[in-house]
Amino acid sequence: MTPFIVIRHEKLKKEGVRVALKHNSRASKPANADADRRNLNQRFIGGTDEDAIKRLRSIVDEHEEAAGKSIRKDAVWAVEVLLTMSPEYFRPNGEEPGEWSESRLQRWKAATEKFIEDEYGEDVITADLHLDEMTPHIHLVIAPRVGKKLCCKKYNEKKELIRKRTAYFERLTWDGIDCQRGEAREGAKHITVKEYYAVIEEARKAGITPEEIQVYVRSHAAAGTAHGLEAYGRA
Repeated sequence: MTPFIVIRHEKLKKEGVRVALKHNSRASKPANADADRRNLNQRFIGGTDEDAIKRLRSIVDEHEEAAGKSIRKDAVWAVEVLLTMSPEYFRPNGEEPGEWSESRLQRWKAATEKFIEDEYGEDVITADLHLDEMTPHIHLVIAPRVGKKLCCKKYNEKKELIRKRTAYFERLTWDGIDCQRGEAREGAKHITVKEYYAVIEEARKAGITPEEIQVYVRSHAAAGTAHGLEAYGRA
């Protein structure tokens, strides 16, 4: 089956930023990550977690100065983005979960880096490639700026989410990666990074292989359960 692209956005408030950064840098140690492969992970944009917090703090300060008032306590500080492909792209020859084709990994990473530069540019605070979980993926933490002000609508409006999915699909296709965008349709629901990981963890606990997760999620959609959001290939 032709693999699907996966792109997810999630709004982060101040404390959520710290949690996301610790997860992405592995300062916290996820139960589903292989400690023996942690050294393969790469933070290819940004410095330490504290560097990231300081940069975001300076962006918030700039926002407050431009707005002429303090930011709300429950305000969004950043947006987290998850970028990956469905597992069959990385494992075309039936490799085990946690394994991948190195040539396919490098082609996907190079194309995704171009997409990140084109779509997010200087808004990127950190970018982390994770190779210690079942399937390679990239996490971004971005500051959603419009001029000198924070505005999460820049990355979270429905039309913008659809446009970004299309742009990611076109970038990968342009770079020679055979993939599916998924349907752009009315009523399709976006799932957050947190929800995406929840369905992956639920599937893992149920003994479902990564290759079966797409079918698993769609069966949940039919049943109308909490994770019935078609984690692969849906805007």
